[in-house]
Amino acid sequence: AIDVLQSMKTGGSRIAVLGDMLELGPEEVDFHREIGEYLDPALTDLVFAYGPLAAKLAEAATEKFGPERVFAFTDKAELSSVLNSKCSQGYCAVQSLQGHAPGRGAAQPE
Repeated sequence: AIDVLQSMKTGGSRIAVLGDMLELGPEEVDFHREIGEYLDPALTDLVFAYGPLAAKLAEAATEKFGPERVFAFTDKAELSSVLNSKCSQGYCAVQSLQGHAPGRGAAQPE
């Protein structure tokens, strides 16, 4: 899904909205950091992370994007409000990713 977002042609912003990937086992923090490192600041304008594990993704992404382009949330209403304000000035291509272990239930956000 990240590759789809990053390959989209749009006249607006490309925003990744990423939540916790659950049930990944003892390496879950490392997996979240890897996603943050994988995101390309030349192909993604903003990163929104939701949840305590996704916060680790945001930390890794901030190293490449800078703090002005990465946002971490624990409150869905706040995420929605900030996302709406970022998109209110024009068209946004938003890719929301919900992670889960194969064969398991979907993770946050709901």
